[in-house]
Amino acid sequence: MRKKLVLLTIVAVAAMLFLAACNRGNGGAGAAGDFDFAGYPMDAEDVTVTFWLAGGPALHPTVATWQESPFHSGLNEHVGVNIEWMFPPAGAEHVQEFNLLIASGDLPDIMFIGQHIMNDAELLIDEGVIQDLTPYIADWAPNYHAFLHENPARVRAMRTDSGRYFGFGFFREDGGWNDSFQGPLIRQDWLDDLGLPTPTTISDWDTTLRAFNNEFGATFVAPWSRFDESGNIAGAFGAQAGTRFRLFVDNNNQVQLGNILPEWAEYLAQMAIWWNDGLIDQDLLNAVDADVRSKALLNSTGLAYSSMGQLSGWILDANSEGTGSDWVGLQYPTGDDGTLSMVFGGPGIGNAVTSITTNVGPDRMEIVMRLLDFAYSPEGFMYWNFGAEGVSWNMVDGVPTFSDLLVNDPDGIHGAMERHVGSVWNGPTIQATNVLVARNQPAAIQANDTWYWPNVEVAERFQLPRGMALNAEESLRAGELGGAITTYIEEMAVRFLTGAEPISNFDAFVATVESLGSDEWIALHQSALDRFLAR
Repeated sequence: MRKKLVLLTIVAVAAMLFLAACNRGNGGAGAAGDFDFAGYPMDAEDVTVTFWLAGGPALHPTVATWQESPFHSGLNEHVGVNIEWMFPPAGAEHVQEFNLLIASGDLPDIMFIGQHIMNDAELLIDEGVIQDLTPYIADWAPNYHAFLHENPARVRAMRTDSGRYFGFGFFREDGGWNDSFQGPLIRQDWLDDLGLPTPTTISDWDTTLRAFNNEFGATFVAPWSRFDESGNIAGAFGAQAGTRFRLFVDNNNQVQLGNILPEWAEYLAQMAIWWNDGLIDQDLLNAVDADVRSKALLNSTGLAYSSMGQLSGWILDANSEGTGSDWVGLQYPTGDDGTLSMVFGGPGIGNAVTSITTNVGPDRMEIVMRLLDFAYSPEGFMYWNFGAEGVSWNMVDGVPTFSDLLVNDPDGIHGAMERHVGSVWNGPTIQATNVLVARNQPAAIQANDTWYWPNVEVAERFQLPRGMALNAEESLRAGELGGAITTYIEEMAVRFLTGAEPISNFDAFVATVESLGSDEWIALHQSALDRFLAR
């Protein structure tokens, strides 16, 4: 979880938000008039709906316009509405573009972005930017409404503290399995060569790391952004944070700051030992996925942390180069007493949300609601996840299977999916597990099983509850406090990890964090959690 940008920019431009409110009730292009829904495609091709996407099913780099994109142009045909797709400029920072869009008052009909709608929904409704969907959702989005009500956690995530539905969310078909897409990896062939057992405890990891280093000159590697967030082995010490700051909810529904607890100090003390003994790649702090993939190919590592998708790439590299590397997923290490307090994951409820703005008047509201509801219908689920039947997929023995058009694409199935499929990353839909299975190697799927199934409860608590949000006043105060707190924590985490700061100074570190206002900062998030649990 990165430093939250909740409401800060939005509140700063609040004086301009009235412009958006002025658009309330504007029918926009193509007024629908009387509308009688009779299924998809709707008879509403003369109705134009503008759809702004920051992330999600963006245009693939090989596609110049949405008219050339099979997914985007095809969705227009499937829903029977003239969608005009809009995207931030290439390379633009999405949050900044989102805030500029709101401040301009020139709103599209639909907006999609990550956590910034979910976190700010109450204010965005009150300020006349997005619509309260509560009066319409049961009648005009029946598929979505039914899906939400299959699981109380979904309803809770997609309503504000005052009980208002604010958007169409992103969900994963098999819940937390799809969220647990990264974890530890190991060279099984090296274990076999050295006659070593699969490491399970933190002491086993120490033995294995030293053996791999002595025999092969190998070190532990990871992309810094993944390692920074996940903590990797921190859970073996009972810790609840990596080197990035982390707020979490304990078993008593109390918000805690993982970086000031004694277990975190134990984790960093072990990391410092490995760092100073040369067992951790000294490029860790700057490593990206491509760097780590190269080190895996060059036999520079045998114990690593990365993702399911990256593992698929490593396997393809090993096969094409004939290295004989046998990378497999490895269960997170436990403490010697069996402790495992944290693993990377989530509940299968994303933080990306699509909302309808106040630019949509009553004459088009049903059409826009049903346009978005399509993704949660049986037909829409298939289209968003597999594309057009007979083109990008076919039913084989009762299983939707991607066609040769995608499987044999010269650029690989992943890029082909991004042209034909809407759920590759996220979007207002339910991501099918088979989308992940189809684009990854079998060993990568097995790795995901290894990371998730033994750790279901722990994995699904990795994120703060989806939909938990600070109110405007809390957000402003949290912003005032949080910047200094999180910056200090993350700078000191690196110093502790590398041994530049002795772990004996941990108590002084905690005292400094507290002097920066951490108790008040935590209390603000506790208030948000209490309201969330009361929904």
